[in-house]
Amino acid sequence: TKFFSKSSIKSLTILSDDNITLDNSAYEDCKKLEVVKLHSTNHIEIFEFCFCNAINLISLEIFGKYVFAGKSCFENCKSIEYLSIPNSYKVEFAQNAFLGCKNIVQIEIISLQEFKAGDCCFSNESKIRFFLQ
Repeated sequence: TKFFSKSSIKSLTILSDDNITLDNSAYEDCKKLEVVKLHSTNHIEIFEFCFCNAINLISLEIFGKYVFAGKSCFENCKSIEYLSIPNSYKVEFAQNAFLGCKNIVQIEIISLQEFKAGDCCFSNESKIRFFLQ
């Protein structure tokens, strides 16, 4: 569902003892969105184009056992500076997941079992300083 697409929300926090699933394009074009925090004791699935073109998104914190970010889910989120995914078992980013996110300077990912990143996952123009796995 695109219920929140193009809405004027500034932050999104979801805390759950169950799975978190964000549908295709659910928060696409949310131009005022700045902070996303997703905390689950299980799986977090963010499907295609979910946050695409959220141009003011700065910070992204995801806590879950299994984290999946679909194709182009954060594409053109040009203001993202910080990405944190600590203490997961498996982290998977589909192709173009962070394409166009040229201002990322810090990525912290701790995946205890597996980490996969699809083709063109991160923008060639990014300013990434370090990457932890």
